[in-house]
Amino acid sequence: MAVECSRFSACGWLLAGGLIGFIFAELEPLSASETREGNPHFVRGSLMPSGVTAVLSVVSTREADLVLLGGGAEEGFGRGMVCSIRRSGELVSEIVLAEVDRRHAVGLIVELFGDYIILAGDRVESKTSKVT
Repeated sequence: MAVECSRFSACGWLLAGGLIGFIFAELEPLSASETREGNPHFVRGSLMPSGVTAVLSVVSTREADLVLLGGGAEEGFGRGMVCSIRRSGELVSEIVLAEVDRRHAVGLIVELFGDYIILAGDRVESKTSKVT
């Protein structure tokens, strides 16, 4: 399966044999109902990205566990940002974002707290800001 490298800012960076590129290639493109006259979806609400999203899934590989997020650059996430993952207000984990596209991001687990595991639906909040 070929990965379209023009969609990625760091296509040369591969983890687990291109698993990140594979995940992004399999995600659905924006539909007409998710945009409003070509504007990102957050324009319908706040003009500032929220920096908050949810975990879609966790993919385990030999090299690392990858955390797929349901938000990306449109929510204010950027590569290298550190994010906390919470469930019912309790800190579950910290991740660092390895790759970000417009609507999704992939993070690497930095630390798990207590006996928690990361589950789909857990709340993800950015801890750092992207400085340009």
